[in-house]
Amino acid sequence: YQQKILLKNKYKRSFQSISVEGTATPGNPVPLTINLFNPLSANEGYILAMSLGNTPGFTYQNYNIPLNFDILFSLSVFFPTIINLQNSIGSLNNNGEFFATWQIPSWFPSGLTVYFAFVTVNSEGQITYASPATPLTIS
Repeated sequence: YQQKILLKNKYKRSFQSISVEGTATPGNPVPLTINLFNPLSANEGYILAMSLGNTPGFTYQNYNIPLNFDILFSLSVFFPTIINLQNSIGSLNNNGEFFATWQIPSWFPSGLTVYFAFVTVNSEGQITYASPATPLTIS
């Protein structure tokens, strides 16, 4: 019985998520891989965004977006190639996942913490899910 509970909790923790793989070093020629996962939103559109802070965030379409509307947020959503963010807008696959990449620009300051979050949107452009913010400290 206890094993079933542990598996259930593990599943719940990983049900919707952002995971980041790689070395968070400015100018590193190998980009970070950012895995977005939400099986309840399979084949829906997604928008991945970044911010310098996650409090207070903002509300949009009755969803709390846990990112601050700052310069990094604007760049990541409207001009992602300026900060070397690739595949930040698209559609989740049949399993509800997608991989974006971020090659941290050499001018990014070490020690800075950035936050990632994503929303999924249906075919009418309505948000169906907003992820929690995931922090990443640049080394």
